Amino acid sequence: MERLVSVPETCCICLEETLKLLQLIPCQHIHVCTSCVYRLDDMKCPTCRQQVDFVDLNFYLKDSLTNTNFEEMKTISTSSIRIPLQLLLQYRRKELGRLISSTFQVYFVGSSGIPLSGNVNQVLEKFAYKMDCLGELEDRKKHKSESDSRVQRIEALKQYLKNNFDNKKMESLFDLLFDMNQWKRYYSANAFIDGKLIRFGCFAFWEFLSILRSAGSPDGILPDVIITCVNLCNETNIKETLEMQNIMTKTYRRRGRILHNIWLDTSESQFEERRSPEDQLGKIFDSMTETVWPRKVVVLPKLLNSKEISKLGNIIVNECIKSRKGISFKKQSSAGQ
Repeated sequence: MERLVSVPETCCICLEETLKLLQLIPCQHIHVCTSCVYRLDDMKCPTCRQQVDFVDLNFYLKDSLTNTNFEEMKTISTSSIRIPLQLLLQYRRKELGRLISSTFQVYFVGSSGIPLSGNVNQVLEKFAYKMDCLGELEDRKKHKSESDSRVQRIEALKQYLKNNFDNKKMESLFDLLFDMNQWKRYYSANAFIDGKLIRFGCFAFWEFLSILRSAGSPDGILPDVIITCVNLCNETNIKETLEMQNIMTKTYRRRGRILHNIWLDTSESQFEERRSPEDQLGKIFDSMTETVWPRKVVVLPKLLNSKEISKLGNIIVNECIKSRKGISFKKQSSAGQ
């Protein structure tokens, strides 16, 4: 088919230069890459705001093929695959649901007055994946896999031209033709505790508010466990934390969920001297309604020893397991469709 507009070099969403741009139908704008197409939840062109029904992937985009096979594929250089945008969005939601169902989502949150990254890193480095002697071998396997994927892509395109694919068969091409890596990396495991895959995220309160607001959208993901970093020696920080605790509790309740929240007291990691944690907690909880109490309170010492590491990891995993009870990812995925 003939293009009615020239091919831009930059995706209008991620602003990355790429040749893997899609043509939106019916407006025929070519401004979105094969990764950002998954962002078009409102099914409107980001340029003209016209309703988008289909996306066309044109084979003569050279970056879609390997250089060695480009000459060979010139005979189909004006061919394209037309895919319903709604089908792509449904596929994304289904794949993310599948990933999240096997990986616990745990978010560290805290106010701007807390050195969040430093405190979180002290915990994360104890549970993060460790590179071993197999790392180099895995890199070679990954490189080979990428090369094989390019070959598979060409073969898939050839087969597409020879067959009349239905929607179900078309999904088998999505991983070859479109890039979901940026979506998957937000939810893929970065830690392994007690035999469980866990994704640790880190957000300041103001960032986490936007996640809570999106909880009702098809892709709105509420974490299984929230670990709130709080300085029990700082009254201002305590006040901000209580306000956020109330917002989190109400959001989870509206979604039919129970908030599984752990308070991580970071005051000991910042000061040599501190007040009695029992006295502080008693004063704090007296001012809280029972519905917004955290389920656990853990003190973060300056240096985590093996016993404390195991204790914290066990608490996190147990709360994740409790949080997952009664959640159907299949139903959530269907609801998004």
